Amino acid sequence: MPTFNWNDRAVHYLDEGAGEPLVLLHPASPPASGMWRKVFPYLADERRLLAPDLLGFGQTSAWTEATPLMPQNQAQLVQAFIAKVCDAPVHLVGHSYGGAAAVRAALMSSGQIRSLTVIEPLLMPLLAKAGETELFEGYKRMVKAFISNAQADRKYEAWRNFVDYWNGDGSWESMSDKAKESMLPQTETALVGMPGNLRDTTSVADLHRLELPTLVVCGEKSAPLHRRLTSILSQEIPHCKHRLIAEAGHMSILTHPEEIAAVIKEHLAANT
Repeated sequence: MPTFNWNDRAVHYLDEGAGEPLVLLHPASPPASGMWRKVFPYLADERRLLAPDLLGFGQTSAWTEATPLMPQNQAQLVQAFIAKVCDAPVHLVGHSYGGAAAVRAALMSSGQIRSLTVIEPLLMPLLAKAGETELFEGYKRMVKAFISNAQADRKYEAWRNFVDYWNGDGSWESMSDKAKESMLPQTETALVGMPGNLRDTTSVADLHRLELPTLVVCGEKSAPLHRRLTSILSQEIPHCKHRLIAEAGHMSILTHPEEIAAVIKEHLAANT
């Protein structure tokens, strides 16, 4: 896996194919950039596919600052990555946690990004700002329960609540032991990153500043929180299109990779 150095941190990334660069930002799950592996084969034609491990994920160095890890910190890494690794303006895609970083990177961009695709980005405070207090408070309760359980060394209980919140009751129990064990090493990173999700500063006014072509994607069977949030984004971002992935939930890049690739390719074809 190639690396580049940023602020004395080693940043690892996937780099496959050739052509116009497409940068993909992963959700907050192991194996970080490897989450895109199922989508890669459907995007490989005439594209250079680049997927960095964000701060504290995969093989990239951990966040060690005293302040919470915020989406804008990840966005700064993304900006540096584009400037250092990419040889042309990029199309940027982000899913979930990576979607929040993608929005912040697009807001900070000065011509480096040609188009934006976000799949259910974790811009949770927007819900509260839009009056969806119950949805936001439900998410906040999940985060606080995760932090409480993790700090008390109840890692299995922390991740059980997390997985069931996103995917429905019983989802954790349906996972293999190997899949469960793979999540435990991400506990410390989650403890650092989750408070930042609650403090994300993205506003409706920020959404109005996103002038680049934007695609917002949601799974048909995703939680009400995601369906409402993506609806807000599609209404408030100029030049925005919205696509629903039939039968998909939040982890659509794993369960519906071909369909996700198809809507991304459609968006890129219209903006290349």
